[in-house]
Amino acid sequence: MIKQISFAVLITTLLVGCGGSSGSKSSSSSAPAAASSSAASSDAPASSASSSSDGPVPSADLSFGFEEGIDGWYVNGSASDVTVTSEMELSHDMLNSALAITPLDWSANETSNWVYQARLDFSAPENLANSRLKVVLSIPEAYLTDGSLELQVIVHAADSDYGAIFAVSSLEADDNGDYIIERDTNVAAATGLGLQLAKAPSDTEIKEPVLVKSILIDRPEGAGSSSANSSTSSASNQLIIPVDSLDGWNSDESPASISVGEGIVVTPNWGAAEQTALYVMSAPIDLTNATITYVIHVPEAYVNDGNMVVQLFAQQNSGTYDGTFSDAGSWNPSSTLTAGDNTLAHGPFSEPPADIQRVGIKLQRQEKADEVTGDVIIRSITINFPE
Repeated sequence: MIKQISFAVLITTLLVGCGGSSGSKSSSSSAPAAASSSAASSDAPASSASSSSDGPVPSADLSFGFEEGIDGWYVNGSASDVTVTSEMELSHDMLNSALAITPLDWSANETSNWVYQARLDFSAPENLANSRLKVVLSIPEAYLTDGSLELQVIVHAADSDYGAIFAVSSLEADDNGDYIIERDTNVAAATGLGLQLAKAPSDTEIKEPVLVKSILIDRPEGAGSSSANSSTSSASNQLIIPVDSLDGWNSDESPASISVGEGIVVTPNWGAAEQTALYVMSAPIDLTNATITYVIHVPEAYVNDGNMVVQLFAQQNSGTYDGTFSDAGSWNPSSTLTAGDNTLAHGPFSEPPADIQRVGIKLQRQEKADEVTGDVIIRSITINFPE
């Protein structure tokens, strides 16, 4: 038996990130006010529809639509209430009961197509293992004639599933004149969905809205909220960086070796004064007013020597790689730490770059002493967003 779920507008969001990096914009005063949304079961009269501030928990025969609004949808890389940026606008098409994705300026699409994504975050991770997604769209004739527009349906997770890219020229209209994208996914702890305008039309003067009429997910019977490990914590305002795998981790071309033990183990090579261990998130996030909490294990030798600094940071994953290198809590001399585990807070950040996608530590020696060695271990990293 197949359990069928359709997600749209009722899910209260959790800020995560999710494909590509982002030069996100702040919330615009001209953004349309969010409309309320409704949910109904196909086994019950429409009058039994109800809404939940915690977001729906998918179950058999539930159907969610855009009849009453687009609550929960936002522009990828922005805060979860941002529906208008300089690149695109999300709005509610009441006539067609649809989410309207309207490009405003195509100029950034070739290098930064992630800012042309409509995104929805789940209130809790969902098990979408062995599932199939179906998106019903209304695509203006101008795009079909041009033939270059490409679309992408993304399943967000700690390791997001970007799936195939669909050229509108390859799609055929159904009997209702709509266009359907279908794709499989196998994500056990999905944190959200995204629909991306992955490639602009050849004629960038075409800026008509693409309408999303429904997003349907078929998944095996028994699937539901995931208990699998993911980067999303049970707290709605937290994002936990995984430290039980090297997936997403690297040394940023520093000579440090990184491995997995009781966390991310950083083995310095003090032939260089700086060692780095960083994690690259699957999507950029906005850290405004957020705080990052680290638990770092420091060997006694470094504490006694006093000449190493543990620098905490978050930064962009492209461009100028700006970050939070001088914000509160970033600079931690080993002389101020204790041997063993240290809980360190970095932030809050008043004006961080809006498209943060890396988080990690740098180990720096003010005076190199080759005889002082040992592994520094990242036990945990938790990003705490403002409630």
